[in-house]
Amino acid sequence: MNYTNSYLLEWNTKNYKNGDYNIFVRAFDYEGNYTDSYPITLRIENSFSISNGYPNPSDRRVTFTLKNPPESTVEISIVDVKGSSIFEKNVTLLQNENLINLNLKDYPSGVYMVNFDFKNNIPITRKICHLKGYENPCTE
Repeated sequence: MNYTNSYLLEWNTKNYKNGDYNIFVRAFDYEGNYTDSYPITLRIENSFSISNGYPNPSDRRVTFTLKNPPESTVEISIVDVKGSSIFEKNVTLLQNENLINLNLKDYPSGVYMVNFDFKNNIPITRKICHLKGYENPCTE
């Protein structure tokens, strides 16, 4: 007899490094005989992303979510509209997801650029608006 069954195989890939993996499936019959599948190539791309700052506009603190960073450290800088750097900090990152909280309470109201500089990748910039005394209804 010839039986054909389909099964869905799932696993979590977030702890795997990006790349191509060859997977083989071994199917057993009731007598213990088995057959191996042809290699199945699986490409894992846990893509990197940086959220926009939230809340935006903000009175005190702005948060960014970094997912699957390409490197373990990032230099974060805040630049005002005149091009002056008002804040710089190196941050060590976790492999999967990171919350970066920036405290703006000591800075004047204005529009700022937040730069995320990974040494071996293109820097990424996000724009934030800081308004002292502004109570964002989306917070707390």
